[in-house]
Order: sequence, then C-alpha cells, then structure tokens
Amino acid sequence: MEYIIKQESFNSGGGCYVDALTLSNNQVLIINDEAIGLYDSIDDFLNDDGTKCLFSLYLKSKLQGALNE
Repeated sequence: MEYIIKQESFNSGGGCYVDALTLSNNQVLIINDEAIGLYDSIDDFLNDDGTKCLFSLYLKSKLQGALNE
C-alpha cells in the first residue's frame, strides 16, 4: 500500500473502537461505524477539543435507516 504506512485498531474510550490509518504524509484517518475523520496525528485525535479535525464525514447508521423506514 503506497498511501497507507500503518494501520492500528484501538479502544478510544467509552467502548468506542476505531481504526487508525496513518497516511504517507503522516496525517491520520480515524474510522469507526459512525464517522471518518482526518487529523494531523493520533495525538490530535485523542486530545481533540473540537478544533483539531481537519475533515469529517458522518455515516448513516443501519439503526437510523431502520428507524426511518
């Protein structure tokens, strides 16, 4: 993989598990079942005060889809 240099999964607290993909430019994509976020580092994600996420995308959950049917 040319663009992904490291992959790890961990519990970020409160039972929330995330996958972290470190990119070749050293930025980190954080992925869970609800959202994807881009950060400058894992530390920025872990210490985010609401200002450190560079880009985010919220995913429609299966539960939301079931409730809307």
